[in-house]
Amino acid sequence: MLKTILISLLFLVSLAVSTAKAHEGHIHPPSIGRTTHPYLQACIPPYLRIQKALTASKLDDSVKKAAGELAKQAKSAAGQENEATGRAMLNGIVTGAQAIASAGSLDAARAGFGQVNKAMLPFFIIWSGHLNEHELSLFYCASKEALQNRDKIDFTRGWMQKEKEPKSPYGALCSDLQVERGGE
Repeated sequence: MLKTILISLLFLVSLAVSTAKAHEGHIHPPSIGRTTHPYLQACIPPYLRIQKALTASKLDDSVKKAAGELAKQAKSAAGQENEATGRAMLNGIVTGAQAIASAGSLDAARAGFGQVNKAMLPFFIIWSGHLNEHELSLFYCASKEALQNRDKIDFTRGWMQKEKEPKSPYGALCSDLQVERGGE
């Protein structure tokens, strides 16, 4: 009897560990509540101003102001959010936006923008209706293998924009550019 219990317990522990590892690195769709959604919507305009400026290799006070606005909106949203995945996403946006706001170079601002996208883009991929709502196109680097496994997708080199033709805020485009479109 004790042997059966120990074997069952060992099986359950190994199942829990293998399940946790199987999902490591995969897209976890953040859940955003109704009270948080308006804040997330308010994040789009400053986000797009940052994207457009970085595309033009521009880092000035207007970019830092937009980053401050993005951080403020995401922080307010995180304070309203009940779901842990939603709070994690929003706090990731805050961290990236603060990095942009304090960036001393274009490379540092682009790295901060990558942090914002790492947090934000999985939400827009899973809940693509928000792309449609804002008529956005989403671009990110991912090989066919990464797309099949839904991991190893480089969201730190991804972005959203209004235009259909990709205009990278990072300089050069990646070789495995993936596109998701809204507004069509």
